[in-house]
Amino acid sequence: LKRTVEFVAERTCSNCVKHIRATLLAGLVEEGEARVSALAGGVPADLTLQDVCTQLSGQGTAAALDAAQRFCATKAPQVMRLLLPEELSPQVVSTAADIVVRLAQEKAAQWLNSNVDKLLRKALRSRVDGPLKSASYSSTSEPSRDGSSVRACPAACSHANPLPSLVLTQLKDLLCVTVAPSCEDAAVTEETILELVRSLHGSLQCKKYLSPTVEKAFAQYAVELAAAIAFDRVLNESPAVDCWEESTRRLLGALQGVWTEFSMQPPFHLLLSNKNVSYLHSATDKKKTPRWEL
Repeated sequence: LKRTVEFVAERTCSNCVKHIRATLLAGLVEEGEARVSALAGGVPADLTLQDVCTQLSGQGTAAALDAAQRFCATKAPQVMRLLLPEELSPQVVSTAADIVVRLAQEKAAQWLNSNVDKLLRKALRSRVDGPLKSASYSSTSEPSRDGSSVRACPAACSHANPLPSLVLTQLKDLLCVTVAPSCEDAAVTEETILELVRSLHGSLQCKKYLSPTVEKAFAQYAVELAAAIAFDRVLNESPAVDCWEESTRRLLGALQGVWTEFSMQPPFHLLLSNKNVSYLHSATDKKKTPRWEL
């Protein structure tokens, strides 16, 4: 009976916390996001976010504790009646259920008091901070040679380019082929890579959803892709040497057009990383020399 009481109290507390995080906390995050958006004009983003989190923290903790009391009082007795043997008297079952409710409420209250504020701040910051940084980044302009802004979207930009997160995932998936180039399921052709490079170019041109962190990752993966192309680590096809050189030149030429869109210097030193140098030594076709001139 004691083990059953402890088990049910622990599981009820766990389910209670999950329920509150999925319902109440999610609602508070949405409310906080709306408040931050309403107060964003003329107020530093960090101060706005901090003020909103402070306002919602007390309200959220009180609401979470109240919801936890009700949840445990409703669910714990139901579980106890299902788990306890039928031969136990109703008084024993009732007493055990009361103990479970009290233990579960205490455990849930302890956890919520310690974590609601931290969870709320973390969730709200992740929802608000990214768009704020992105907006701040896109609104920060650096004049180019012709006086235009190199960080602003093109005049006719419809913000319909692929999302940076999607392109980043596609780049990672493509680079995985370089680790196991013999994989038959990964059909990588010249057109596949060109399409990805075009998506990368479009994502870099549209600054609405582009953050400095994502741009830095783009630069790194683009250089890694250039190395994989130069060392013949990415194409599944096995064309003749002349065709391979033409294909390589076209792909690297397409990547050259991407370099101009970065606001930072791409990490070209990665071309000579230990991994890429090892690819050079392990090349199976010595006639396919890397295209260093590009």
